[in-house]
Amino acid sequence: MKAERADLISEIREQDKKLMVICKPFGGYRNIVEIDDVHFEDGFLTPQQKQRLAVHPREQQLNVQFNMMASSMGMKNTKWARLTIMMFGAYALGTSFICF
Repeated sequence: MKAERADLISEIREQDKKLMVICKPFGGYRNIVEIDDVHFEDGFLTPQQKQRLAVHPREQQLNVQFNMMASSMGMKNTKWARLTIMMFGAYALGTSFICF
């Protein structure tokens, strides 16, 4: 029963962390915009989730190649998280206009 109680307590703590994220709408997006894309850190993520979000060497290599190409056109380093959010917003606006 002690082991079962400990399991239930850990499950409740995990659910509390998820509820904290839900209680702060768009908090995740704010964090993404403000953080470095390469070194993603968030206190609510489990170690397994952080490992899945880690940047792989191949992604880093492609990022460097893209930034070299972009710098030749006069652009600066790309913030991928911010770019993703902006593209999502443009897509949402575009599809809304097409629907109406």
